[in-house]
Amino acid sequence: MGNRKLIPAAICLALFLALTGCATTGKGPEAVQEPAPAGQVAGNTYQNQALGLSWLAPPGWRSQAAPSEPGSMACWEHPGLGLVGQLWLMPRSTGDGPPAWGLHLAQTRGWQPREGRAIAWQGRTCWDGEYHAGGKVFRARVLDLPSGLLAVAAGGDEARQKETRPMAVELLEGLRIWPAADLLHTVKRGGESLDLVALWYTGRVSNGKILKD
Repeated sequence: MGNRKLIPAAICLALFLALTGCATTGKGPEAVQEPAPAGQVAGNTYQNQALGLSWLAPPGWRSQAAPSEPGSMACWEHPGLGLVGQLWLMPRSTGDGPPAWGLHLAQTRGWQPREGRAIAWQGRTCWDGEYHAGGKVFRARVLDLPSGLLAVAAGGDEARQKETRPMAVELLEGLRIWPAADLLHTVKRGGESLDLVALWYTGRVSNGKILKD
C-alpha cells in the first residue's frame, strides 16, 4: 500500500461516533423530571386537583411562592418560629419500599438521615424520617403515588428543634390524599368518632357532620 498507513479499526470507530454525535462520556443519561401539576392556594389550604390532594396549614403559617426547583408545588412559612414547609414530587427511585424512598429523599436533597421508619398514614404506607443539613433539622414523609414519590417536609433551626417539632409535625399532618374511590374505614379502637375520622382523612373536624349525613 505504498507509504500510506493503516488506521486501526478502533480509531475509525471512535471517529465515526464523534462525527455522528454518538460518542459516550461515561455518564448515564440524566432523567428529565416533568413539571409537577399546578395547584392553587385558597386561604390556608393548598389544593391540587390533578394529584388529588390538599394541604391544610395550621394557624400561624402563611403561603410562600414555591421554590423554583423541579417538582416543587407548595411552600408554607411560620415567621414566628422560623419554620418552612414544602411539598414536591420526585421521580420514582430505583429502590422499592419505604426505606428506599427515604434514602432517595436524602440523596436528592443533600440531607443526612438521622432516624426514620415505615408507617401507615391515611391508609397508605409511607416513610417518616428526620434529617439534618447545615444546622437545620427536617421532618419529612414520602409516599408513593402513580405520578412519582410525593414528599412533604417541614424544618427549621436545629437549636430550636424541641420547641418547633410539634408545629412541624402538625403541618405534615395537614396533608391529605383524596381517596380515588369510596373509602372503607374499619374502627380498630375505642374513641374513633366521626369527627376524628373526618380529621384523619380530610383535615377538618367539621366534616364529621358531612360523613354523618
